[in-house]
Amino acid sequence: MATNYTSVDEALKRDYLPVLQKQIVKKVKTWDLLQKSTEGIKGRDLYIKMFKSFPQGVGPAAAEATLPTPGQAGYKEGKVSVKRNYAVVQFDAMLEKEKNSIVDIIDFEMQAAEDSLAKELNFQLAFGDGSGKRAQVNGAVSSSATVNVDMVGLDGRANAVDFLAVGQYIDIHNGSTYQVTNKMISAVNSATQITLESAVSCDDNAYIYRTGSKDLSMMGIPGIVNSAGTIQTIDPSTDTWWKSYTKDMGAKWSTSDGLFLDVIQETIDEIQWNSNGKINLIYAWPLFQRQYRYAMEAKRRIVNTLDFKEGRKGLAFVTEYGEISIMADTFLPQFKVYFLDTSKLSLRTLDGIHWEEKDGAILRFLERKDVFIAWLKLYAELAVTSRNSHGYWTNTGTSVGDYT
Repeated sequence: MATNYTSVDEALKRDYLPVLQKQIVKKVKTWDLLQKSTEGIKGRDLYIKMFKSFPQGVGPAAAEATLPTPGQAGYKEGKVSVKRNYAVVQFDAMLEKEKNSIVDIIDFEMQAAEDSLAKELNFQLAFGDGSGKRAQVNGAVSSSATVNVDMVGLDGRANAVDFLAVGQYIDIHNGSTYQVTNKMISAVNSATQITLESAVSCDDNAYIYRTGSKDLSMMGIPGIVNSAGTIQTIDPSTDTWWKSYTKDMGAKWSTSDGLFLDVIQETIDEIQWNSNGKINLIYAWPLFQRQYRYAMEAKRRIVNTLDFKEGRKGLAFVTEYGEISIMADTFLPQFKVYFLDTSKLSLRTLDGIHWEEKDGAILRFLERKDVFIAWLKLYAELAVTSRNSHGYWTNTGTSVGDYT
């Protein structure tokens, strides 16, 4: 019996999409931790009202004296475009003539699309800064298919190829022009080297992007929580209120177990004193969580745990105002620790992950290729309403207990 592609269409919508949406929540921690909102979206533009300063109509006054001048809370509106992400699946049209084969193939293709999309969203939201930079060329290349790569920035990844994969198409841009476009990675040779499908030439320190993605990625935590860089059209070099607190740890955690815990508290206090934020999440690469356990055990203190959605567990940093969650994420930049007020962050979405439909149909037939394709779409962007309500450590220690 021939496969009915109308029923496959219905299955993609009714059965596969809800499962994929649920699995993305499980596999993309940043997506799950942050609130979702459609606020401020007009068309594909996103308008965000951002907190700038407190009103000053407060203070003591003598009886019958003039009351403090009230003024208004300071706000500034920013504008960005909601970013578009896709996941394309493809099925051989010959399967239309085979019994049950299409079910197995759809299962396989949907699982592959789910895993690939989850890793891409993890890259954008946990590691990225909106630029789409995945790695950096390490040494000029002259007519060679072999490219040595380095991590992006000082707080990148131990493996420079973490966000590069066999079969991925890439562009290489040197800051002023594209030097390589739409080249497939045919091999990942090591943690610092890839091979392309054919020879290329490019400059040292040029950046590597997924093909067509330069400056089109969603903003990530590292871009939002930063003391520099224009975000949502606001430049902190002129609007100095528009920057996150930062602390250079000098390549160590601190000078002792006790001081390590003190520095955590001091960072929280500093951020909250200078903003309208309340830190409720410490979000870091896994070594920070291990370091926290080490310091607590060295001080003979109990390490409390907290339960999260999807069965996740985190640690608890106890303050006089309550517990602050500590959550690790392997996709975050290494050597950084983020202190977040998640109420000031949100993923603004036009719609969740959904199928592109035309005339009510999901599957499209490509005649010359003799295949059916379908694609998932996501219109979303990470937004912040108070950038100085967050902070981060940079240049942290590289091993547990590395006090000097």
